[in-house]
This record gives sequence, C-alpha cells and structure tokens, in this order.
Amino acid sequence: MSTRQTRGPASVWVVRNVRGGPYDFSRDMREQEQWTEHAAFMNALVDDGVVLIGGPLEGGREVILVCSAPTEDALRRRLAADPWVHSGMLTATSVERMTVALSPAAVDELLARGAPPA
Repeated sequence: MSTRQTRGPASVWVVRNVRGGPYDFSRDMREQEQWTEHAAFMNALVDDGVVLIGGPLEGGREVILVCSAPTEDALRRRLAADPWVHSGMLTATSVERMTVALSPAAVDELLARGAPPA
C-alpha cells in the first residue's frame, strides 16, 4: 500500500491580502511579531507547491499570492493556518481563479504535476 498522496488537477489562484490588526506599519515586515512562524509557514507552502509567487505590493498594505490548489476551499483552509491570519495581521480580501495564458517553463512544470493535496 502506497503512502504517496496523489495530486488533483491544478488550478491557479490569485489571493489578495490586506495587512492590519496588530501589524505595526512603523516596523519592517521582518520585525513584526510572529515573523519567524509566519516565514516558516509561507516557506512550507512554497516547498509544497501551494505558493508559486508572492509578496507585498508597493505601499506595503496589500500582499498578493499566486497559488496552486485543487479548489478555492482547499486553498483557503491551507492559508487559514498562517499565524498572521490567526492574529489578524493578514486578511484575505479576495481569492480568484486565474487562467494562465503566459508563464515560464518552471511554472508550467509545477502546474503539470497537479495541485498539491489539500
């Protein structure tokens, strides 16, 4: 019996987050409370193939993530475990499915493997 999890069809999602709550805009992102835990969580999402690219937009109040997941619900469940979401420092304002029309070969390869298990 195999313990390997199979991947479902990949969908690409654009997640828009807003920083708020206890986020201290006078301090750098890496100086925020729970930075180490948040960074470890996000790095794990990258390692798992969930987050393809992400980062803050100019001005620092909004953050965009481009993600791969089988469904919006599966993606929302994964992102909800972020310590910054729990504390109110990040709140998803939209999650939208994206039709990928242009992408580099590396992204195409990730998408061809399918979405990571939820």
